[in-house]
Amino acid sequence: MALTLYMHPLSSYCHKALIALYENAIAFTPHGVNLGDPAERDNFRKVWPIGKFPVLRDDARDQTIPESTSIIEYLARHYPGPVELIPDDPELAAQVRATDRFTICICTIRCRRSSATSCGPLTVTIRSASVTPRSGCERPLRFADREMATRHWAVGDLFSMADCGAAAPLFFINKMMPLAQEFPHVSAHLERLMKRPSYARALVEAQPYMHFFPGVIHYEQRSTVHDTFVINRTFAFRPELVFAAWTSAEAKAHWFVGPSGWQAQLRELDFRVGGREQVIGRKPDGFVSRFDARYHEIVPNQRIVYVYDMYVNDRQISTSAGDDRV
Repeated sequence: MALTLYMHPLSSYCHKALIALYENAIAFTPHGVNLGDPAERDNFRKVWPIGKFPVLRDDARDQTIPESTSIIEYLARHYPGPVELIPDDPELAAQVRATDRFTICICTIRCRRSSATSCGPLTVTIRSASVTPRSGCERPLRFADREMATRHWAVGDLFSMADCGAAAPLFFINKMMPLAQEFPHVSAHLERLMKRPSYARALVEAQPYMHFFPGVIHYEQRSTVHDTFVINRTFAFRPELVFAAWTSAEAKAHWFVGPSGWQAQLRELDFRVGGREQVIGRKPDGFVSRFDARYHEIVPNQRIVYVYDMYVNDRQISTSAGDDRV
């Protein structure tokens, strides 16, 4: 075949290109790349020296096109089909491109910071940091949820490149933090995307690799990333009442909880310097989390310093230091 797509079935950007190809039934040869194999990696770099996928090779036109958006633009020009992923109307096309960039620059990049892992042939290293998927994604998801309240697809009634780009980020975010309760319109969009034959096919092809994704919890390689973040909250209560909310397991049970569907299995709190706190919870799908902390400094009504480890299914995923001040 004239077209060859260099890709990996678990890559979000490759999903985007695959959806575009499948939407218009464009004939191509998928070429899986194992970046962990030196020979395959070197051969791939002969096609595209940067060594990142997806890359589309068009032998008929002697063209090499990297990057998913560029691939879709190229297909629209040279291999058009019945589904116009980039509309002819320039205003609508600009909206599609802007929405697509929102997904790439905000959702994909910010959330990848929290979800990078070993994906088998992708050999991406797990990041064990004190940043959760929620911390990177919540704001853009709230914006997207407001936008999707009145839309069927990303820019309205038209299925477009913006939907191709949104499918995989939403799918993988939903694996880490279920969307339905807090972001119902985004969740409904994801459901429609997953029922779309083009993306349903891409998901079937990715299935043999899904166990490498951290939403399924398979942490084999680890590295260390140091990061700091600050959360400020304002309460209409006296400082001693706010401080008291940290001092007993019963008090913390009212606000220190897990994601949607999570149920606490154990709460233990020995609130003193050198004391330990444990919170273990389970979701219906078998996901088990454990928060294990030691308190190092307590200044009544002022400050709490502690170090805590987070575990998922008995595997440690992060170690963090907390310095909470009232």
